[in-house]
Amino acid sequence: MSSPHPEALRPPVLAPLAGAPHAVVEASAGTGKTFTLEHLVVDLVIAGTPLENLLVVTFTEKAAGELKARLRSKLGRLLEAADRGASGGALPAAWPLDDVARERLGRALLGFDRANLSTIHAFCQRVLTENAFAHRRPFRQRLVDERSTFERAFRTVLRTELAKEAGPRAWLERWLARRSLEALIDLVFTCQARGGRISPALDEPGAQSALQTLAQAPTHPRAVRPMLVRGGLRGKALADTLEAVMRLAEIGAQAQGQLPAFLEQIGGLERPLELSGLADTLEAASDRQPGLRHLASAVRALASSAPSFDSAVVQVILPRVARQARAEKSARGELDFSDMLALMEESLYDLEGEALVANLRGPCLGTRR
Repeated sequence: MSSPHPEALRPPVLAPLAGAPHAVVEASAGTGKTFTLEHLVVDLVIAGTPLENLLVVTFTEKAAGELKARLRSKLGRLLEAADRGASGGALPAAWPLDDVARERLGRALLGFDRANLSTIHAFCQRVLTENAFAHRRPFRQRLVDERSTFERAFRTVLRTELAKEAGPRAWLERWLARRSLEALIDLVFTCQARGGRISPALDEPGAQSALQTLAQAPTHPRAVRPMLVRGGLRGKALADTLEAVMRLAEIGAQAQGQLPAFLEQIGGLERPLELSGLADTLEAASDRQPGLRHLASAVRALASSAPSFDSAVVQVILPRVARQARAEKSARGELDFSDMLALMEESLYDLEGEALVANLRGPCLGTRR
């Protein structure tokens, strides 16, 4: 028996993926992710799945272009080998190069331009465009750079809201006292781009109330050190930090609107502690020194309502800028890459979502079974 043609050899990496409805392949750069994806598509085509029924997406245009070139070349080499009468083999060692495989390979190459191989964003844009009417979207939307749109909206909000309203202005002024506006734009944009929920959430009334509670603690800042010693906490740095927090809380509680200054100042302590960590330390020592229990409770209440200064600034500013950016893009008929993903998700779950899913599951994008 002759050995299989080299092009027909089926890579061993495909064996664990056979029949799996879902699989995750983790690998570093240059270790064979594109190779695996290329050969997985070939495997499905030879098994009988039309190429146009597959959706293959990558992150970058470069990666998508490379995958297309490699896949077309691989299909062509296999078809050429089959046309020359080369022998294949039995799965899983090799792909068969019989008449059935030749017909499937030929059909895949003939319709290669209809293959759904693109970046994630290009796929989303195509679906949104082809289904614009059903999902009440503009037929034409101009793709814009997310950063430039964000900066434009930020400066509008800065002029119309942040500089005029007392609450947001206090946070802005505290930031600008030490850092630049450009650094603030970078921070807020980075948080938006990552798309995660910021935790803990800022609760300004709750935090101001917690400041009052901490400031009114029966323990005077000067009495903190002996209490910590009796509780078994002898570290000078811890005592310095707790005393500083209590003094800053006393100052911050004297007037409303001092929360930005308090959070900014405790973040700049020589040995800053997270408030929740400080509360844990005090609570653990409260069995030996019950007087620390009240301080632990007050610090924990502040920790649950007040994040770090940087986090709080983002929570004050980001919703305003995001709202302004959405309004501006809607008025101009614009969208950015992040919008594509969000709109795609909305389209899948709106009233026409089931019809869209059925459409996408058809033999080709844009046609329905």
